[in-house]
Order: sequence, then C-alpha cells, then structure tokens
Amino acid sequence: MSWQDRDHSQILQEEMVSEYPFIQYVNDGGSLEPREATGGFAMSAEQAELLKATPNGAVEHTLIFSTGESESVFFTDWLRFVPLATRFAWVKDGNRLGGFVDGARGKLQALGYVETADGYAGPVMLTVKGMASKDLAQALREHRQAVRKATQGKAPSSFFAVLLHAGEPAMRGTKQKSRATPIVRSNEFDPDVDYVGDELADLIEAEWELYKQWAAAWEHNPGPNGDGELADGDVPVEEEGAAPDVPTKAGKADATPATESTKRLLTALMRGKGFTPDAIDSALDGLTADAANSSHHTCTVRRPRL
Repeated sequence: MSWQDRDHSQILQEEMVSEYPFIQYVNDGGSLEPREATGGFAMSAEQAELLKATPNGAVEHTLIFSTGESESVFFTDWLRFVPLATRFAWVKDGNRLGGFVDGARGKLQALGYVETADGYAGPVMLTVKGMASKDLAQALREHRQAVRKATQGKAPSSFFAVLLHAGEPAMRGTKQKSRATPIVRSNEFDPDVDYVGDELADLIEAEWELYKQWAAAWEHNPGPNGDGELADGDVPVEEEGAAPDVPTKAGKADATPATESTKRLLTALMRGKGFTPDAIDSALDGLTADAANSSHHTCTVRRPRL
C-alpha cells in the first residue's frame, strides 16, 4: 500500500488542528498604513493565501510593528464570524504560562468560520490580546444568550454568525494606558438571517471533536507563545511611548475614516438583512452626503429600518 492511500489518518487530522489560518485583532488604527480611525481585524497576505480567501470587506493595508518592521495585511473594522470554540492563556516574555503572573497579558483565541465574498471560509483562529480579550469573551457570551433566547434553546450558537465590529477608540489599560479600540457585538440578530445553512451546519457537527481538541490544546500546557498571531502581535507603535495624537474634531479630513468605517458596517448589516445592492448604494450615498455637510468629526447616520 502506498502512502497516498493513507490520507484518512487520524494522526493527520490531529496535526492539522494547530494549522488553522488566523486573523489578528489590531488595537490601534494608527499602526496601519494608510492610517485608520479605529483598530480592527487584520489577516496577513500569507494567512489569506492559506485560507484561499479574505474576510468580507477587507482592504489591503500595511501593519507597522513597534520594531519598525511591517507586514502586508487585509484589514476590516467589522467581521461576520461563526464562533465554534475558544481557548485562553496568560502570556509574558514570549511564553504561554500555566497561570497568571504579574505583568502577564491575556490571550484569547476563537475558532470559527469567517464570512468572505464567496460565503463562509475556515476554520480560522481569531486572536485577541489584552483588554480586547475581555471584549471578545463578552461579545461571544452575548451571542450565545441571543441565540438561546431567539431559538428557545433549540439550536447551538455555533450554527449562527455574529457581527463583530470596532467600537470607539479610548485610552485603556490598568497600569499603563494606551489608545485602543474595543470589540463590540452588533445587537442585530435574526436566527433566520444569521443561520449558516445546512451544509456548513452539517460540517460543524461532523468536525466538532476536532474543535474540542483545538480548545483543549492549551490546557495545563505552557510553552512558547506565537500560535495564531503576527510578529509583535497587536502592540501598536504608540503603546510603548507617549499617547498617540488624537484626531482634531474640526475638519472634514478627520471625518472621512470614521465615515468609511460606518459605511462598511452599514453594508454588512444591510447585506445580512437581504437588502438589494441598489438599496445599499442609496443608503451609502445618503451617508456620504451627511458627512460632507458636517463640520464635526462625528456624523449622524440615517440607517434604514433593518
């Protein structure tokens, strides 16, 4: 028998558990080029090649690390994600620890499927660190509660997508504060719209044991850090020095990034609710007109009834 006839090996399946592509959460849009008003979700070109897709709405950027090095990424400030499992560890000095020690940062990973232009792709790992790990944990907890309430407990949350997006940047931290963007869950949820479909639901059922193995891999297993994150992680350039410059409130140039962020989120919401492309374009045209007539950094969004 040839090695080519052994492609159903259980060993191979277990090895592949740790080989999922990943998306990294970037805390500060100032570490991107072109600069963004908020942080968001970044997938390196290398990881996108592994997935053979990019997150829906992602645009090519350059991520600049605190070391001065950079990497090409696909960035978006919203993500439609189908959460399957999570795992958490404390990390410090390049190592994943067995428990908390002073100076350690939390690292949370969620395994799931991500919406792309051609449907859902995955599984992929979504990696967040620091305070953003609390944000994501809370968002996924709210997602489970929303699914349980909407379905009356008749379906698991892993059969439904959650819309995550970047919130308003703020100075965050306990001992040393830095500008960071929280992760927020959209309150828009409809089980009939957000259901992933029978084909993906069947696949999730079939592979559930693999997801459990992935989640258990960090339990009582300290070791080198680095799983599912870019070099230098999500540490923005400004975090190691002074606080970043805050955009001034006056001037249309400062309003543009926030408007683009809102437009991408509005597009995701309307697409999920089944609006036609013409209806979406019309809503976005109205949003652009509002921003052009505003002299402040913030703008009023006229959202359709979703």
